[in-house]
Amino acid sequence: MPVEDSAANGASNNNDGKTNDAPETFGDKVGVIVPPPDIKVIVDRTAEFIGRLGKPFEREVMNRNAGNKQFQFLYPDNHYHAYYLDMIKQAQSGELKARKAREEKEKAEKAAADEQAKEDERKRKEAEAKKKRTLKEKLYLQLAKLKVTEEKLEEVP
Repeated sequence: MPVEDSAANGASNNNDGKTNDAPETFGDKVGVIVPPPDIKVIVDRTAEFIGRLGKPFEREVMNRNAGNKQFQFLYPDNHYHAYYLDMIKQAQSGELKARKAREEKEKAEKAAADEQAKEDERKRKEAEAKKKRTLKEKLYLQLAKLKVTEEKLEEVP
């Protein structure tokens, strides 16, 4: 694994030789830039396999995808390489699997909550429609009673 210097860890040198400690990050870790979703999927999946199958598999992937821009993260000079290495470490430690399970659980819970909300909305609309029907029926009954009363009034004399 390559040794990272202070610039790779997020600190950058100014022209006057002083270091700037501002992190260069968009993720949780300093110096690690999280790729956009379309590339992130590829990086995560590749790192998962490399974590399981090792460096020989990494070399094979590099050889097969040498000209493919989606696999440039495999090379140390790419700005997503630190993220890729971090994902390999997580895959090897089991942390990646746990995170995936947690994300799947959250996704399933959200889907269940969405489904419950849809069901509640459907029931509310159904009850509202029933209430409208009931009011309409009551109105028709009242009109019918008025007609009956009116007919009785006409018959009385």
